[in-house]
Amino acid sequence: MDNIITYSAQNYAEALFESGQTFSSDLELISTVMTTSADFMHIMSNPAIDLNVKYSILDEIFKDKIDEKVLQFVKILTEKNRLGEFEQILAAYKEKVNDENGVKLVEITSAIELNEDFKTKILNKLSEKLNKKIVPEWKIDREIISGLVFKIGDDVVDTSIRNKVESIGKNII
Repeated sequence: MDNIITYSAQNYAEALFESGQTFSSDLELISTVMTTSADFMHIMSNPAIDLNVKYSILDEIFKDKIDEKVLQFVKILTEKNRLGEFEQILAAYKEKVNDENGVKLVEITSAIELNEDFKTKILNKLSEKLNKKIVPEWKIDREIISGLVFKIGDDVVDTSIRNKVESIGKNII
């Protein structure tokens, strides 16, 4: 959830999203190939390799495994030298799909492991406040001492003791 999504990645994700189909599994497959094969990314980003050779490689790997629109989309990214932004594009695309489906990803950090009842109460309250289904990512950071830190998109709500102590310290100086 710490991805910073560029404007161009947002635009590419929007273009794919507006096609009206869900391509999440196809995009995940491409992401897996990209992250597990350094050779693949080296070849695809090498300007000395002819574009038609790159297209042939993409066809060899993905033809009949992903939707034709997604394959064409990856070819466009390759042609425009934007394949390096694929993870950002994927993150932006997932955000758009989640928004469409009323889902919000929330990173919740606590100082200790929370019990399931407390987690459920937190999720219910967040869901009620945001009017969305919440998909949490639970984290533990003992340095916050106590309280919770919520990261919702670019917004952070910090109710931790560490934050309060730091705030007091800034006001004293």
